[in-house]
Amino acid sequence: MVLDSYDAFISHRSTSKVQARRVKAALERFAQPKKGDEPFRVYLDESSLRVGDLTTEIETGLQRSRALIVLIARDTVGSRWVELEVRYWLSHGGSPDRLFMVRVDDIDLSWNETSADWAHPDLVPSALHGLFSREQKYIDLASAAKGAERTALAPVFAAVRERPIESLLLEEADRARRRQRTIMVVAATMSVLFLLALAAGVWALISRNQAEAATREALGQANAAQAILASQTDPVQAAQYALRASEYSESLPVRAAMLAVAGSSANLIHSFDVPEGSSADSAIFTPDGSIVGTITRSSTDRDETQLELREVETAEVIASTSLPHQIAWVRLLSDAVGVLCSYQTGTHLIQVDDGTVSFTDLDAQPDAGGLPDGTQGMPETYSSCAEPVPVRDGLLVSTINGNATTGKQRLDLVRASGYATTLATFDSPSWSLSFETVATGAGHVLVLDPTGAQIIDTAAGTITPISGAAVPTDIDITDSDYKGEFFGKTDDHEWLLVRRDDSGFTATSVSLDNTVWGAAPLVDADGLFTGQVVALDHGSVISLPGSGKEYTLGDDRSRNTGASSRQWNQYLPTLRRLDDAKYIAVFGSSVFVVDLNPSYPLEQGWGRAAVGDESSDTSRTDDWAVVNVGVSLQSASSQGMNPIAATCGSDVLLQASPTGFEEPAYANGGKLLVRANGTYRLVPDSTTFSAGCAVLESTPAVAILSTDPADDQVLLPGVSANARVHVSEQGEVAVLRGETPVAIFRSYSQSPAWSMEHHINYTSLNPHTIGSSGDNTIRQTEGGFDFTQADSSAAEISFDNPDGWQAVSPDATQLVALDAASEPQLVTADGVRGLVACAAKDDSTWQEFAWIPADGYAESASSARGAVLVSKQYDGAGDEPTTVVDCVTGEERTESTFADQRLQLERYEVRADGGVIETIARPQDDDDPTIVTQITWTGDKQPDTRTLSTSDALNSAVWSQDGRFIVTDNGATKTVQEWADGQWQPRTALASAGTAQFSPDDLLVLTNFTSTQSALSIVDPSTGHVILSDDLGDTDYLRNSGLPIRVSDGNMVLQLWEKSDTAGSALTDAPLTIPVDVDRLRGILCEVNRIAICDGMATGGSSDAPRPSTTPNAMETAPPPSASGDAALPAGWPDELAGDWCPASDPGSCFSVASLLDEWPNTQLRYTDPSTAVDGTTDMTICLDLDLEDSCTTSMSMYLRYFPVGVEWDCTALEVEEHGWPDCYPDYTSSHDSSKPRLVVLPNHQHSTDYVDTEPMYRATD
Repeated sequence: MVLDSYDAFISHRSTSKVQARRVKAALERFAQPKKGDEPFRVYLDESSLRVGDLTTEIETGLQRSRALIVLIARDTVGSRWVELEVRYWLSHGGSPDRLFMVRVDDIDLSWNETSADWAHPDLVPSALHGLFSREQKYIDLASAAKGAERTALAPVFAAVRERPIESLLLEEADRARRRQRTIMVVAATMSVLFLLALAAGVWALISRNQAEAATREALGQANAAQAILASQTDPVQAAQYALRASEYSESLPVRAAMLAVAGSSANLIHSFDVPEGSSADSAIFTPDGSIVGTITRSSTDRDETQLELREVETAEVIASTSLPHQIAWVRLLSDAVGVLCSYQTGTHLIQVDDGTVSFTDLDAQPDAGGLPDGTQGMPETYSSCAEPVPVRDGLLVSTINGNATTGKQRLDLVRASGYATTLATFDSPSWSLSFETVATGAGHVLVLDPTGAQIIDTAAGTITPISGAAVPTDIDITDSDYKGEFFGKTDDHEWLLVRRDDSGFTATSVSLDNTVWGAAPLVDADGLFTGQVVALDHGSVISLPGSGKEYTLGDDRSRNTGASSRQWNQYLPTLRRLDDAKYIAVFGSSVFVVDLNPSYPLEQGWGRAAVGDESSDTSRTDDWAVVNVGVSLQSASSQGMNPIAATCGSDVLLQASPTGFEEPAYANGGKLLVRANGTYRLVPDSTTFSAGCAVLESTPAVAILSTDPADDQVLLPGVSANARVHVSEQGEVAVLRGETPVAIFRSYSQSPAWSMEHHINYTSLNPHTIGSSGDNTIRQTEGGFDFTQADSSAAEISFDNPDGWQAVSPDATQLVALDAASEPQLVTADGVRGLVACAAKDDSTWQEFAWIPADGYAESASSARGAVLVSKQYDGAGDEPTTVVDCVTGEERTESTFADQRLQLERYEVRADGGVIETIARPQDDDDPTIVTQITWTGDKQPDTRTLSTSDALNSAVWSQDGRFIVTDNGATKTVQEWADGQWQPRTALASAGTAQFSPDDLLVLTNFTSTQSALSIVDPSTGHVILSDDLGDTDYLRNSGLPIRVSDGNMVLQLWEKSDTAGSALTDAPLTIPVDVDRLRGILCEVNRIAICDGMATGGSSDAPRPSTTPNAMETAPPPSASGDAALPAGWPDELAGDWCPASDPGSCFSVASLLDEWPNTQLRYTDPSTAVDGTTDMTICLDLDLEDSCTTSMSMYLRYFPVGVEWDCTALEVEEHGWPDCYPDYTSSHDSSKPRLVVLPNHQHSTDYVDTEPMYRATD
């Protein structure tokens, strides 16, 4: 009997049974039998009580399950069964890359980068400890909105079925009909929680103008949501969605999405469209990375190929041409020269001149006369070619005439200048010639053929035979120096050393003891071979034969394989040189880096390797040093396998874990990256070296890796397995994905969405802003202060101690500063005058100055504007001031509201049109709350007051300018709250570190400047979603001025200060500019993305209000107002839709199929099926336009539900009581008259926390 297999096994504690059922149901519904999908089979044990070990049935289910889904809650760690199931599945073929975690409550699953494990391992089952090498993503159902389970689990289905997540989500969006409670915006499951909740009545059919406005806003927000989703994996597609969103709306969610996409594109140099009807096949770069060539193939004729050459930095096309059929490869040597090989027509020289591309058969190129025999070409036509060998300033090309019996091969050297020369011809059977690149930097290539071995000096254009010992054609070249000398292995204990001498090159056999399995050449300080070798024997002894120096690394040839029943195969003991003195040694399952010439004291991680007869003398400086790499290699796939996967420069990739090995700790690291400095790291199996020795991961992410994950350059966080990745020698990366635009990234630097003025390393004080309010600004200079006023007047005031400024007035028109004699002075645009009245009292040890609002500020705008300058004076005995003095009258203000520290003035700003006062009132008694207050006023109107009461002792509180949000900081956590539904509602919690500020349009800006970081984050305060996060650089040189964020010329400007040194002895303005205007964001996105949607799009300056795109791309739920519905229905449309359908609340706004077709001529009826949500009703899906090949996304779909006579609707009974929604709001139950047929337009997405019901429409003739 053939046992059933399962796509996934759900492991859960019985307390999570309800969530487990929902997960199972959601995954099973992803499969589409109509499209040929096999059912998605999930094993879910429904037992609530079990004793003993796992049952045979459960063990079989685990063995037969491709993936494991673990539901994680606070009580999961106490479940013995979850622990057993996880361990059993992992030990029987399961792999961590197919283990998915689903969070079902508020358990903290944060990650500790230092320990590379869970931050709170005590909360997680021990079977998951140490399982993952990097932060593990999880499906968060605890935070997902009601009904979002299905979309949230899309990544699981996609990974198990090996389908691209992007296409799956779009398909899911297209199939979202009929399930009102389960439809959620796709982006909600990808942390796109910052979209504003749509008003409950947006989807009701209201007046025409309101409906059109609501539709445009919905279109904008739907595309914005998809932009954020796509930004996680594809910044180019994300830009397309963001730009589409901007055509419909300029609202905050749209602009936030555009900014988020711009921020995620920091490594993207350019993207550009693939020619219509074609798909991108491959990309090639010139050696300097300045030119990229893309080869595209016709979707209808795969032999029809096109080559397009572009400048990388500008994306401008410099040439384009059709290519011959059956292309084997194309290489670019410069912006004007390349080489092409066709299986059908042979090898061609590519030449580009002023946009024109020409091809010349390489056979026709004149010989340079560089060979001793003076061969001048070949009469035969050479129509086949081997993989070319890149050399300095050119390419070595081997072509063959294709005759397998009397075949001839020819070696041509093509220079970057376009000059081609034939180096040699060989009479040999097809493809018997082999090449080994030796010291490419010096241009030497070893050519092996049955008649002997020769060295080609490509710089000189000469070829030299090798004398001495025979060089076998199967030699394994392991090392070379820049003179062209090389070292290789010929047999188990035999090596060959080829060195340069007066006659050319001579090969010498190197025979070592039969106990030696690994050998590498010894080099001098210049990196040249000395003729000696370093040896590694079967006892793990590394030595310099004949010198008496040796060191035993340690015996690790056998090990306990634990639960695995697999035969343990040993790797071949291997030794390779990494640089002039460092070697990597692999012995058994252990890896070592050995330094034969270390510098003392040794770096961290290195240990002394005592060698020679005097090895006990720890003062010796001629000992070696060793690093024992802390990762053991797993069993080789065959006995004696070479452990080295690839080498490049001083880096090596080792085979760490062959595919299929059961031990889970190594499943995420198919290879081990080791560097000459002794650092190492497990990396995915897709990791390779680029031409420039960059460590490239191509799946599941596209990234340039380092041994420290914090230094990784992640270019694409996720990419489908069919993507093609190409890297230039300089580090440019091309990612090709079929018909979608080609994306070119830079791995070595970023171009962030923000910009900042830098003035580091100046020696004198530069002007910097110390106060601003509205258009008033005060700047500190080297010799005093500059005043800029609202009326554009300016003044430069000299002052003998500018660093002595103490406080700036709330309208930024005056300041207090201590002069060189420490006396307080009032400085204004009119000059300087003494403040004798508030000089320090005799009993005061220090004082501070502040402007405080006049008494009665909460009731009167004039009092609020009436700022009073006071001096708070302290005797040093406590935290409270002993005296508060009015600096104008000299009177003590013992009754002043701000006379002590219990009422803290957080913000006081006076502008021409109004102002704001924010305070924290600290409790006098421990049982009293802390009261936070914001008072705002406009003109002479009575101030508005908002308050928040909390039991926390607060360090600070920051309000948004409209009072909608507040951020309180208790020293441990920043808590964001929003005023909604008449009360303060917590939204998100953030780390306490750093400074929080609100932009004028309610974006939360966080900065944190320390000795180790200069961090910037822009956050949506309603959700905590991070829109932009970046490191500003210049660690320890930046400070936040604390001045208000302003908006100027479409940019949000955050005023930072830059220090001349870490002590901050001098400051200058370093304004941080972040684009927030739609046109500016369009300009940024379209500068990078040269794609069709940008054609004709307004960018840069101001523009007209956005208009809907002529080609629809986003959510269109509210239908347009009706034309007459009398026209006959199209063939295949149900009779139920005939006529005009109108809501009772607005009989003038009607829907009809005829009006829909007028507005959307490509409209199609996609589905009409009995509803699974409401018995007796019919659900219909209408596609307004095919925006996804032969289907349409949710954004372009309309969902209808038809209620026949006699079918009732009770929103509370169905959606609240049965489906679990908190409430129905609005609730149109009473609007349903079951004596008549009704038609309801369903929302594409349920955005609100309550179920959003929609008003029924009635046929106008009924």
